[in-house]
Amino acid sequence: MQSETETGKGCTVFHFPENHPESEFTIVLCEEHLTSLTPRKMKQCREEILRRKREMERKRYARIKNDPLKKEEMKLKSHEKYLRKKQKGTRKLVKDMTLQEHQEAKKKWKEHCCNYRNKKKREA
Repeated sequence: MQSETETGKGCTVFHFPENHPESEFTIVLCEEHLTSLTPRKMKQCREEILRRKREMERKRYARIKNDPLKKEEMKLKSHEKYLRKKQKGTRKLVKDMTLQEHQEAKKKWKEHCCNYRNKKKREA
């Protein structure tokens, strides 16, 4: 275990134990050196981070869609994922839904379609 002693002018000295002769050394850290070494990065707001993340995802999917092999691989992967969900029972089919569940699902589909169309109109 290291022992720590405080020195003047905002510096800290770390003395490493003597029971490890191959790693015996002393480190002196000063706060002014630490602040100059670390870059001062402005904190980004959550929305900015999410916007950049969405943008990067869009670019990644565009690269995949432009490559026929990767596109086919993505299709197969998503289909296998769908089949696993269907087999597991987490993906409910329309034929297995009650009338009320089906109506709620249709309502969600309608909202999603409307949002998608509006988004496409804004982009154009």
